[in-house]
Amino acid sequence: MLNGDEMNRGAAAAIVGAGVIFILFGLLFLVGSAGQVRRIATAGVCLVSGALVTGFGVRRFKEAEARSPERIRAEILDLAKREDGEISRAEIFSVLGKKSHAADPVLDALVLEGICSRMPRDGAFYFTFPDLQPRLTVLRCDYCSTEQDISSDLERCPGCGGPLSPQVVIRSLSDGSIFSMDEED
Repeated sequence: MLNGDEMNRGAAAAIVGAGVIFILFGLLFLVGSAGQVRRIATAGVCLVSGALVTGFGVRRFKEAEARSPERIRAEILDLAKREDGEISRAEIFSVLGKKSHAADPVLDALVLEGICSRMPRDGAFYFTFPDLQPRLTVLRCDYCSTEQDISSDLERCPGCGGPLSPQVVIRSLSDGSIFSMDEED
């Protein structure tokens, strides 16, 4: 069964097809005019109306394509990549503008597929994309999970004495686990 976007694209393609038929009839009348003014006028009307109908159909097709779930999904993922894997629902809706009404089903599908997770925070919904979040290598204690700077010379945890091993961790930039690249004195 076709959804609304596929029907809109199909209707736009049919309009383009009708415009092309008008253009072909215009060319046919032009070639077969034999200098008769009425045939040349008919050819002109067919060519102009065919061009207008084709242009209208192409415009409708582009609009329908821009509102397609695939396009909305690509725009959301691009925004998430630019924003380090965390975006709010409000950010998504502001970027999508008139197309924002189609975002909720796409976001629900992304959550169901496990590509992102939805979290309420500070009165807003945030979507976290773990594969797009920044990663940081740290020395982490195998027992108490204490983290130390990777550049430190420590081999044992100062808290419990357990061994420290390098691990890659995902850092959220908005939940308070921000890291600094400045050296501490």
